[in-house]
Amino acid sequence: MDVKWSGVHVTFLKQFLNKKIIISLFDKSEIGGWVYTIDVLTKSVVLLQEQRLTFVHGHAIECVVICEETDVKPPIFEEIFKENQPLLKKYEIEDRKIRLCRWFETNMLPVKVLDEKLVVAGSVEVLPPYNEHSCVTSNQIILTRIQKLISQMTNT
Repeated sequence: MDVKWSGVHVTFLKQFLNKKIIISLFDKSEIGGWVYTIDVLTKSVVLLQEQRLTFVHGHAIECVVICEETDVKPPIFEEIFKENQPLLKKYEIEDRKIRLCRWFETNMLPVKVLDEKLVVAGSVEVLPPYNEHSCVTSNQIILTRIQKLISQMTNT
């Protein structure tokens, strides 16, 4: 079934998720893959093609065809994009937390320990496993600086 993309209502987009599709573009080319997600505002599609993501702008899409139902299952997206970090033992995580607290104090940054999270400079939360990827804040500038500082600790 060919679906004219410009006429697709937002509520209809959900049926494409986790399906294998072929997209016909206005430039007469085609692109296929598994639908990872769709932006409901722009109708842009993120496709998974052999373990890489391809972004297709909604305004470039002419029509979409859902491939025939087959025995082929959609890839498990979470497994494909999961970070390959080794599992740490509790004592290793606790040791990293203590070292990170000392590192912040050495660099004259105030740090508070609240259960499992560290609060740095009153605005950045560092969660287990206490690396540069486990920081949470709404301030992008401070986030970047704290992440850089954490990465420098792991390199020393």
